[in-house]
Amino acid sequence: MASNTTDSKRKSSIASKFNQSLLTLFLILSLALIPVVYYLTKTQVMSQANKELTLLVDMVKSVRNVVREDTRPHFTPKGEFFPIVVSSTVMAKTVAAKFARVRPEYYIKIFAENPLNLEDLPEPLEAELLSRFRQNPELKSVVETGIIKGKQYLLSSAPAKVKQGCLLCHGNPALAPLAISKKYGVNNGYGWKVGEIIGDSTVGVPLSDIDAISIKRTLYALLAL
Repeated sequence: MASNTTDSKRKSSIASKFNQSLLTLFLILSLALIPVVYYLTKTQVMSQANKELTLLVDMVKSVRNVVREDTRPHFTPKGEFFPIVVSSTVMAKTVAAKFARVRPEYYIKIFAENPLNLEDLPEPLEAELLSRFRQNPELKSVVETGIIKGKQYLLSSAPAKVKQGCLLCHGNPALAPLAISKKYGVNNGYGWKVGEIIGDSTVGVPLSDIDAISIKRTLYALLAL
């Protein structure tokens, strides 16, 4: 009888230690799982954002090239001035505005420190990027995460340098096309100088809440474990 009791206690002790070992292993795996899932989630989100950002940047460049290579050379020699087909900036802004109606989560903005349209003044982060481009004139672009209007984006920004063609609208206000001075007045957006970094174009892809996604995936992994 005593032998049976001893065997029962020994088995109970072994089972208890085994269960404790399993629990310890589970806790260790759980703690190891959290940073791994977070890293993999962040990598996946950033990879997708980078692909979308590249497409967005190429789209804006293509729109501006349509004006530079096709519409402006056609209309300018004729003395016809219609902003959307002569100014690559106006064309890009117009397309961006229409694109925003369909995909409002993306960010596209072409701004200047001294714009014709005061809506094109830079946000705080954009002003910081402009300062960085001016301090490093050889810097062609910047890609980084940032917050604009309370939303986090993966951003790509490139400096806008004044070219001779820009002075048609942004040089002497007395010589600006009537369509420009009539719409925007003559108090701001003029006096630009060739070669000056006056602003930049910034596009942004929204970054999902990585922490929320990571927690969700971790819970699923723990349930499977």
